[in-house]
Amino acid sequence: MVGTETASKRFSSDIVLRDGLVAYARQALPEDSRMIDEFLKSLSNESISFRFFDSAAEWQVLLRQLLPSTTNFVLIAIREGSLIGHAAYYRSGKDTAEIGLVILDAYQSKGLGTMLLEKIARAANEDGISVFETIISQDNTRMIKMVQDMGFPTSVKVESDLIRIRFPTSIDPITIESFQKR
Repeated sequence: MVGTETASKRFSSDIVLRDGLVAYARQALPEDSRMIDEFLKSLSNESISFRFFDSAAEWQVLLRQLLPSTTNFVLIAIREGSLIGHAAYYRSGKDTAEIGLVILDAYQSKGLGTMLLEKIARAANEDGISVFETIISQDNTRMIKMVQDMGFPTSVKVESDLIRIRFPTSIDPITIESFQKR
């Protein structure tokens, strides 16, 4: 896992959104649990459903998925003291990880998700993870477009009403070649 001390500095930065607003992104810390809980409570039912597939799931289960742990890497975006975005990867194999991304409704379609995804991809690549995977609802057109717009080669598999997307964590030629051989 990317070292907390170095990652917290390396992946911390201001992010300028498309509308000119500025957010601050950094690695989440265990003491952020209250802010993450408040963020979760402020999400719309649609955002919760797109991120977790089941908006009726037990609150503590949803919260646990967003908190940092030894098995994931979590970045948060903060604006005016409140959490507005959350991106994480969860190692699922030797060199693969599942990603999760959720942005507060008022900040969606402003480039924040793309910037957070780029940052966790860089962290994952440094952590030896070469492939990201995400399973999304076919209705989640924003996420589908975001992954496509990033320019990574993707593998897309439709499964019932879900879409499984796989893509490399880096655009360097070796990573892309390895991804395409899979």
